[in-house]
Amino acid sequence: VLKGGNGLRKAYLANTRFSKDLDFSCEHSVDPAILVDELNRICAFVEHHAEVRFSPDKTVVKKKDLEIGIDAVEARLYFKGFYGEESLTLKAQLDITQFEKIDLPIQARPLLHPYSDNDSCAAIVRCQRIEEILASKLTTLLHRRKAIDLFDLLYSIIFTHEFPVERLLVVSTFLKKSIFGPQPALAKNQLLAVPLDDFRPLWSSVVAPVRSLFTFDYVLSNFRSLIEMLFGMLAPAAGATA
Repeated sequence: VLKGGNGLRKAYLANTRFSKDLDFSCEHSVDPAILVDELNRICAFVEHHAEVRFSPDKTVVKKKDLEIGIDAVEARLYFKGFYGEESLTLKAQLDITQFEKIDLPIQARPLLHPYSDNDSCAAIVRCQRIEEILASKLTTLLHRRKAIDLFDLLYSIIFTHEFPVERLLVVSTFLKKSIFGPQPALAKNQLLAVPLDDFRPLWSSVVAPVRSLFTFDYVLSNFRSLIEMLFGMLAPAAGATA
């Protein structure tokens, strides 16, 4: 089930930032041997239709080292550059979280592919609901310093109107996914205490269409009001400090 940055871009928001990896949820375990075979089968299909030259002997699936409590595997696919550069090898990476609980109904969305070969690439994508992807972004803000998390939240909820986001569902799903379920006021305070200036030097790493970019000052001007707005949508009893 697709999630993360490419879940947003390929299922909901065609003009949001680009993401270099494909992130997936899996509600059970992944068999590495089967996954390698399936990925190489897909590579052969792509090579036949698009003449991208893959190196199937280099395809690898391995355990991914993450924080305690997260069981994930990483898959890497290698292929040659598009302009005949024999010395240049490129990589596509898939990260798959195993045994992941998906709280909202899995969606079936048309693939967003705004390119000239759109007709031949038409497909239905199984993905997390956009509100669950954004709820996870709130969670990751508390554990890591990546500019993409701030960008995804502000772009999806405030900056663009490409897709209607149910804001109450974002914050309620965040609480369900986090340790803060019975203490939303504590969660709100933790998010408001995130040191935004730590993200400033990372902002230039966000790659997006020019019309979709916004400055870090926009983040500073809107992040606090975004958090206040999200938690303000909770029922008064839910917003009280436990």
